[in-house]
Amino acid sequence: MTRRGFTLVEVLVVLVILAIAAGAVAPAILAPGDDDDVSAAVRETVKLLGSARREAARRGAEVTLSLDPGTGRYDVRAAGEGASPDSVAAGTLALPAGVTASAPVPRAEFRFDPEGGGWGVPLTLKGSRVAVVEVDRWTGEIRVEAR
Repeated sequence: MTRRGFTLVEVLVVLVILAIAAGAVAPAILAPGDDDDVSAAVRETVKLLGSARREAARRGAEVTLSLDPGTGRYDVRAAGEGASPDSVAAGTLALPAGVTASAPVPRAEFRFDPEGGGWGVPLTLKGSRVAVVEVDRWTGEIRVEAR
């Protein structure tokens, strides 16, 4: 007499394979998408801060980026040899509709030195979620923290 069915070992092997597959796929399914409004705002902010940092290294001088979180207007200035800093760039940070920026001060400033260091106040971006963009005081790296 032959029995039909699966042995316990066969069932366990299939369950292990399914667990491994679910473990590999779950993070991609559960992770927030990169196409939301705050992610777009973070990309634009990091791009702006990164260009100011590169400009400091290129010029060999301290560069300051001043940003009005309420309007998104910014200006970038490099320390000049004279009494006043040289204007490098100015414009408006393009934030998607529904995303607001805020800082603990009315005009957020980020400074980058020619050696790559930097500092500034945290900039909070709020939309479908919240992200905080900061410049690491010791390395000058731009960090983003989701909250």
